[in-house]
Amino acid sequence: MSDSKIKVRPYHAEDKFALLQIVEQVYGHIVQKRYAMLWDWWQNRNCLAIEERYRPTVVQREGVVVGFSGMQPRRFKIGSQELEGGFILDNFSSPEARGVGIALFRHLIESTELILGAPVSRANTLWKKLFGKDDIDVFHVRKGVRIIDPSAFLKVGKRTLLVHPIRWIWSCVEFTLGLLSPRIPGARLESVERFPSAIDELCNRWASMQTNSALRDQSYLNWRFSDSPIAYEKTLLWDGNTLAGFCVFRIGIMNGRRALLLVEILAHHRNLRGAYGSLLAHAVKYAREHGATDVQTFDSGCSALRWSMQRSGFFLKPESLALIGHFRHDKSDSCPIYKTQDWFISAGDSDFEFAYFNQGWESLEAVRV
Repeated sequence: MSDSKIKVRPYHAEDKFALLQIVEQVYGHIVQKRYAMLWDWWQNRNCLAIEERYRPTVVQREGVVVGFSGMQPRRFKIGSQELEGGFILDNFSSPEARGVGIALFRHLIESTELILGAPVSRANTLWKKLFGKDDIDVFHVRKGVRIIDPSAFLKVGKRTLLVHPIRWIWSCVEFTLGLLSPRIPGARLESVERFPSAIDELCNRWASMQTNSALRDQSYLNWRFSDSPIAYEKTLLWDGNTLAGFCVFRIGIMNGRRALLLVEILAHHRNLRGAYGSLLAHAVKYAREHGATDVQTFDSGCSALRWSMQRSGFFLKPESLALIGHFRHDKSDSCPIYKTQDWFISAGDSDFEFAYFNQGWESLEAVRV
């Protein structure tokens, strides 16, 4: 940066208070409370990146912290390569420090090799300009929704008269879906607090079948879903002594309704559709037993999972914003990261769970006390 009064450096824990003040100035008190709840857990992991360029970054002007760019370091598989990269989580600056946010983001582009993110609509054009490409989409987001109680979506005036016939009709639909949904015969489900070491072997088998994805392992999954301030249900799928898959979900509040958010589902098995069908059936059953009106998740890009979702009664709806990315050493449109059909992205990756289901984590039941 040309301004000698500006310094860009890695984030330190003592920056937290100043940055949360900026969050409140920019986004308001409610959003600031959300940031404060997750901040230490989120940054403690993100600051452990092997390469400093993938750690969270702050901007100082005349010694005062005025801007921040959050980064979640991840190891990615891109085609036949494995490389270090990061998900951009936040890019904000003090209202009095105009231009700092753009300068900070330009610094990230120049210093990193692979970054991905989900910008708000007004920032999408800016990202494309800074990346120097017209098409930087890497993944077209679609939500998957499975209705559990259709009467909850009726207007209040009609709900009293129609609730019983609609629930009866839907029970018939649910019975049919149960017959159509694929399963692994004899598979066993196990609820766990932390992921066992066997998860690494499953993740390695799964990764071998992917083209583009953020890689998973025991350490990452336990940080993301077991050490989080938010409580998640974690379920393993066993076929005999072989770990065939797992799913992670929680109950949240969406538009005033209880909804189950399925944030991670992954499987590798000779009957892949059956593995996903077994995990989806478990999530739907849990949602029904805990009073959720629907199940919401991502279409991750996996064709077998998508098939099982549709056979299990999920319908898919596209989101208006795509995930975008930048691979600094390849400016061509043929670069593997821009092949949107070749990605596996879950709602648990980066901060997508909070960005795309932004009301879903406010449920008191979901927060550890």
